[in-house]
Amino acid sequence: MYSAIRNIKNICVLFLFLILISNTWGENYSTANNSFPNKLKFTAPVRYDSLTNTIKVYWKLDSAFAVSDTMHVGITYSFDSVQVFDNANVTINSSGKFPDSGTVSFKVPELQFEKKYWVGLWLTKKGSDYWVPPTADCLGSCSIPSFTRQIVTYFESGKDTVFANNRKIRLWTEISDNPTTDTLKINPVTSMNGFVVVDPGFYFAKKENTRGFYVGLSYASLPLNYTYSQVRFFRGDSSFAVVDTNPPLYDTLNKYVYIKTNDLSDPFMLLIDTTPPNVIAPSMIITAAYQKSDIQDNFRVSDNVKNVKWSYFYSAADGKGTTIEGYFNASKTDTTIKIPKESVGNETGVRIILTVTDGTHTVRYNLSRRILVPDAKGFYLNPQKWTPVSTNFDLDETSISELILKKLKSTDSLYDKRYTRIFQWLPTAKNAASTDKWVEYSNEDSAYFNLTPGKTIWLKTRLDKIPSTTSNFVTFSGAKTISLRDTFSVKLRPNSFNDISVPFHFNVRLSDVLNATQKADSLSFFIWEKQGKDSIYNATAFYLKNVDSANNKDAMVDFQKSFTVMNNSKDTIILRFPPVSYLESPQSLSKPVINPNAWSVTVKALSDYSESKVYYGYVPGERTVLYPDAPTFLQKRITLFERTSKQQGCYMVTGTLPNGGFSKEISLINKSDTAATFSLTAKTNGNFPVGYKTVFYNSSSRKFSSNPEVTVAANSTETIWVISATNAYIDNYFNKVMSLTYAIGSLYPNPCRGVLNIPYVIPFGTSDRIVFEIFDELGRLVWKKGLESNHSGMNRFVWDGKGITGQKLSAGFYLMRFTSKNGSGKVTSQFHSKFTYLP
Repeated sequence: MYSAIRNIKNICVLFLFLILISNTWGENYSTANNSFPNKLKFTAPVRYDSLTNTIKVYWKLDSAFAVSDTMHVGITYSFDSVQVFDNANVTINSSGKFPDSGTVSFKVPELQFEKKYWVGLWLTKKGSDYWVPPTADCLGSCSIPSFTRQIVTYFESGKDTVFANNRKIRLWTEISDNPTTDTLKINPVTSMNGFVVVDPGFYFAKKENTRGFYVGLSYASLPLNYTYSQVRFFRGDSSFAVVDTNPPLYDTLNKYVYIKTNDLSDPFMLLIDTTPPNVIAPSMIITAAYQKSDIQDNFRVSDNVKNVKWSYFYSAADGKGTTIEGYFNASKTDTTIKIPKESVGNETGVRIILTVTDGTHTVRYNLSRRILVPDAKGFYLNPQKWTPVSTNFDLDETSISELILKKLKSTDSLYDKRYTRIFQWLPTAKNAASTDKWVEYSNEDSAYFNLTPGKTIWLKTRLDKIPSTTSNFVTFSGAKTISLRDTFSVKLRPNSFNDISVPFHFNVRLSDVLNATQKADSLSFFIWEKQGKDSIYNATAFYLKNVDSANNKDAMVDFQKSFTVMNNSKDTIILRFPPVSYLESPQSLSKPVINPNAWSVTVKALSDYSESKVYYGYVPGERTVLYPDAPTFLQKRITLFERTSKQQGCYMVTGTLPNGGFSKEISLINKSDTAATFSLTAKTNGNFPVGYKTVFYNSSSRKFSSNPEVTVAANSTETIWVISATNAYIDNYFNKVMSLTYAIGSLYPNPCRGVLNIPYVIPFGTSDRIVFEIFDELGRLVWKKGLESNHSGMNRFVWDGKGITGQKLSAGFYLMRFTSKNGSGKVTSQFHSKFTYLP
């Protein structure tokens, strides 16, 4: 009997496997006439064995049923009580004697938990192709409970994937040549503090050592308001959870999360961590430390995840640093870090970044410490020379009278212009009409001259050393380094230049400042540099948005230099300095965004070793703008000149090129007491058009040149034209220039009633003053009007018929006189024209 049952087991397993592969229950069994009744009966209910994951069937043959032939029994199962059978031949035994009873245990491939299986017994006899269907006596069912355990053999040869728990578990590998059998058991987790349980998961009972393979769990039952990217693999049970540090793989099509591992020691589960780590650090409040001293720091971490990783980084903001890493240990809640004094920046402070991650949440704490500085660096005294004064420290005392004046006089803090001059570029109501915005220190304006980080003021003194000492270096007593925890803000006045300095005691990257500042496109940066043999400060272009030669956003902003920033907008802009040094900041991989069709020209003027520059350029679509001239201490310099508005500028951009070229007037300014010679050169940048060239036109000599030299008398200004255009444009320009001289046209209407139109011509490049005068028949002056030369070429002025007194003139014959005078008052041309006035 035992042999017969064993054969039944083996045959049934084979038979059922074949049925599964065919995926058909068949409906073509024979209806031969030699049919016979099915006398098989269940002797016990169909039962599911959770230990072996098998279904057990207990049966017997009705004793009243006489069998003379060898009989065959078949077993079918399905989720439906209606059983069908395809042709098969299952032999119970080979002796020809049919057993009275038996027990059959069989495994269902990909067993479905929480399902009801129906099982039926079929009967036939040898040589017949007709199977007698199950009767009520041999048709039974059993319910498969929820998943608690499942035996799996994973990675048999040719099989790289195994499913379990209704396909909620998937194991797969790249190499399937080492089969392993183990039992997967449920991880009994229903809820966990600080987590959303997506799938409680399972664990391996045997925990066999194997090569790494992929473990997957389904997130198909993801709760509402959560996304798959929040789901992570954790290891543990209801008492603890550690995040699996293997990188997760997300199969969004089939809704699985995988990790690759060979560590089967702890249960696998899918959770959503809803609670970030909590960190307590005393240094969040205690920020100041002492120079040349070790710093001891400590912190405490708590979290629902038991393998929280922390990283503690410290440096002196010099691009170098030390990182200490560790994991949260529940038995040791406090971590202590010692920062050696060698890593503490005595003038920069110490940057401390604590990063804590639990695999889902990463929190970053800036625990940087300021350093107390007894004597902060100041500046050197340069007798009779303008010196920029700024600070990279948070000074205890910011008043100029206490910081500088008292030290330079030793007795009091009174401002004495005989010894010291202090200025700041500061637009005020008093200088609104002037291009010169320099304001001198006074008690009235003293608040504007407080020395705070980010600001630059200018000092000139007769002293070459501090009184009662031999030192020429001024220090500031009582200070702290600037906080490395926060972005430092500097206000920039609208439509104005603002003298600034880097607030930190380290260099910064310009792109970091621009990226942190709103409306940064409205800013132009100039750097104060010494020029010439006398080391006179001049503001030269450092960053201009549309100029290739001055458009390097990755440029280093030197903390030891001073800058002036033009805010071209009508709004106050907050310039923001992130507390990141140039050495710590990654270089931008993107090139400056400049219109590919844009181009620019840099004009350089050299005079007595002093160099000044102006820029003009073409950017398609841009409106024409002349940006104001930057502040300077140079007495010999050049500017772009707008004759109509009398505005001077250092940079001009236009979006139109009328008649195929660009021309602009340049002023050569000499404020010295001796004549000065300027050597001019031009350099093209960007996509300078093919067929264009750049030349200068000197209206005095009436000559074109590519690198002219122009001599300007003492305390005088000369103008010269620069042209970037085609040869045709330049030839036309030359003819136009040569044909223009001072002239007065025909007055109209003549006789006139009411108003008189006065046409006149002004040649290119002149800065003469124009005077219109009207005389009556007796030669008496009855009206006079002076004008500055504006548009070169044809102009028109309208006289309203009123005399010097503002009253209408009487009818009669009059003489109009047109006179041009140079800067010295000398008449350069004069013309007359008669007209009749009829009021």
